[in-house]
Amino acid sequence: MKYARIQNNTVLEILELVQGFTVEQCFHPSLIAMCEMVDDSVQPSWVRQDGVFVAPVAPTVAETTETAETTPVVEETPPVTE
Repeated sequence: MKYARIQNNTVLEILELVQGFTVEQCFHPSLIAMCEMVDDSVQPSWVRQDGVFVAPVAPTVAETTETAETTPVVEETPPVTE
């Protein structure tokens, strides 16, 4: 188990303890208050869903069928010089 700083059900960071020291010896109480013990597999950016931390789902990118032939051409207007 390890300690993770959680905000809005999202893991913001994992606290690294100095070997041989407790979390209380390594970090200020105000920081510890924002943390929870989590499974060793949990990583930053994981989200709590139904009480369990899971890896975030990568957004899907819609395929585009637009090609050079179907993309409108925007012509630049020359600058006005007077």
